[in-house]
Order: sequence, then C-alpha cells, then structure tokens
Amino acid sequence: MPKVTMFSTAWCGDCRNTKRAFRKAGIDFSEINIDLNENAANQIIEWSGGKRIIPTIHFMKCNQSAAIILHNPKGRDLDNLILQIVEASKSEDRISRNHF
Repeated sequence: MPKVTMFSTAWCGDCRNTKRAFRKAGIDFSEINIDLNENAANQIIEWSGGKRIIPTIHFMKCNQSAAIILHNPKGRDLDNLILQIVEASKSEDRISRNHF
C-alpha cells in the first residue's frame, strides 16, 4: 500500500476538506498535527521553502525512492492526487497477488 501522511492542524478547514475527500475515496492515511509536533512543523517549512502550509500531503508509493509532496491541494490538484493514490493502491495490490 502507498503510504499517505497528512500534516494538518485541528482548526484548518482545508485539512478537514482533504480528510473528507480521502475518506470518501477509501484512502487510508495517517495524520500529524503540526501544532502538537514541532519537528513536523519544521519539516513542512523545509519542504515548502520557508512557509507553514497546511494541509501538506506526503505520498510515498512502494518501490519509489522519492515522495510526492503537495501543499494545500484543492480542486483538480486534489482530485489528481486522489486518483494517483487509488491507482497506486490497485497496482500494488496486483503486484502482491502475483507474487504468491
């Protein structure tokens, strides 16, 4: 399964919308509240070039060395991300079934 992590806060409306979209698509994800985790907040700032942008999505496909990182994806960008995650999940399921 691809690993999806959302960096968010409890008060962020865009974070709630993204979580809702992930759940609707059946995407499993972990969530890190950057208000409660200073290291995670600093990681967001590093990835974004100096800004604290939420939600930030870190998406790692199996068998890939580089992650996809998106800051506050909305609209078509969020739809495309969800499609990539769902397709990666299907692809990895097919691969794992073929190895047994």
